[in-house]
Amino acid sequence: GGARATDGADIPHTGAVVATLRYMPPERFRGWSDPRSDVYSLGLTLYEMLTLRPAFEERDRHLLLKEVLSDGPPYPRSLNPSIPRHLGRITLRAIHKDSRKRYSTAGEMAADLACFQAGAALSVGAHRVSLAPARTVRTR
Repeated sequence: GGARATDGADIPHTGAVVATLRYMPPERFRGWSDPRSDVYSLGLTLYEMLTLRPAFEERDRHLLLKEVLSDGPPYPRSLNPSIPRHLGRITLRAIHKDSRKRYSTAGEMAADLACFQAGAALSVGAHRVSLAPARTVRTR
């Protein structure tokens, strides 16, 4: 998530929030954050590690904001079918647009990651965690 001086999408202007837009949680654009906001950014990092691409790839600032605020990234397993289903669910819960549906803390997410690693039951359980709305994969 490092800043890049390419087309200006990551260059702050006067009065701008200084951060990498593609890793900012939706609630931050509404002027608030809490520990679930950090979980969101951590979840996006996990998403990128699993899929080998950012969740939001748009380079134009306005279109990027639309993606972050409205669109969901492609499901991780649609990009890499070898991602274990439960690991995909952990990732999706961490990056849910609705902060109330995310892990409350990074510790809670870490507990599910430890359960996944040990083959134990996750707090995400068998219910389907989804992004709303999901996008289809764009090919280039």
